[in-house]
Parts: sequence; C-alpha cells; structure tokens
Amino acid sequence: MPADHQADVHSPCWGQTWNRGHLCPSYIMSWDKRADGAWADTYFITNTAMQAGHFNQGPWVAVEKGV
Repeated sequence: MPADHQADVHSPCWGQTWNRGHLCPSYIMSWDKRADGAWADTYFITNTAMQAGHFNQGPWVAVEKGV
C-alpha cells in the first residue's frame, strides 16, 4: 500500500518511553529491501503495536534478530 494511504506515524505519544513496536518483525522481511518490498511494508503504522521503549530497543531486538 502506498505510504500516502497510511496513517501518520508522527505523534507525541511516540518517543523513548513508548515506541512503535513491530507486529511482524522487520528482520523477517529483510530478504526484500526494495523501496516497495516486504521489508518497507513492516514500517507501516498497520504493523505496529505500542511497546515500552526499553523493551523494544533491548530484548525485543534480540528476539527479532533470532527469529
């Protein structure tokens, strides 16, 4: 889906305290890093869930890389 059809990801609720965590980890889709490929699709707001920043940037990164 084109980016202009996605909800705006800029919001004061996102930052270091709360991150946009991936539902489908981006590393899983990294086999196709074209601008319109599977990896880019993981960064749409529809693939996010609110996550605590310290968890998203720490243990969850390890889980994504290990999957």
